Amino acid sequence: LAKEGKFATHQKNCYEGQIKSSGCASPLRARVCKTTPGIWHAEICLEIPLVPPLAYANDGSVLIELPGITHIIEKSPIPKDNLKNFCQQQRKENRLQGAEAVGHIWLDPIQNPAETAGGQKPTHKICPVVWVNATQTLCKETACGSGTIAAAIYLSYKYPHDTFCIMQPSGSCLTVHFKKVNGRIEIWIGGFAWEVARGTTSINPQDRQSSPIFLQSSDSE
Repeated sequence: LAKEGKFATHQKNCYEGQIKSSGCASPLRARVCKTTPGIWHAEICLEIPLVPPLAYANDGSVLIELPGITHIIEKSPIPKDNLKNFCQQQRKENRLQGAEAVGHIWLDPIQNPAETAGGQKPTHKICPVVWVNATQTLCKETACGSGTIAAAIYLSYKYPHDTFCIMQPSGSCLTVHFKKVNGRIEIWIGGFAWEVARGTTSINPQDRQSSPIFLQSSDSE
């Protein structure tokens, strides 16, 4: 959008605008800055009245509700087998079968974290698995913005920090920064981005039935 002139100039090599996102009632502020040729730092701002409280499940997992999705910070290790059944049971036990979407987030610390190419130093990593009610799909994601925010909210209750750098399954990092402005909380989440391809494609919704990236959920849940 910035490259196509859809965002306003904020300062040199930085641009701001708004985008709409499913699950959010109002547009989200977006900011992108060109760091080096072909590399951008992009971030989105989620504004909320206050940091969501933590709700604990019987097994010690933590529930965090965000606009359009509820995340479960899982306490047990990610199952090697029957991941779909495990997640289905978690949603059932926490009465989330009717939720719009549920993120199952496995959060782990990184021992002796190394600095990334972008100068970031992640302290934790996540493995996000997201269930979407409308499509009845369960998907292991290579990155998850809302899951990263949920993980950062959980960590903010444990550590007196306002910024958290969290590694994604892709190996890239997303940084979450909490800022209090006029009695509300701004949550800025961002990372480095670059264009790898440009073109037009047509997607047939029926193709998802055979797509290997989806784990189909049971309709009888």
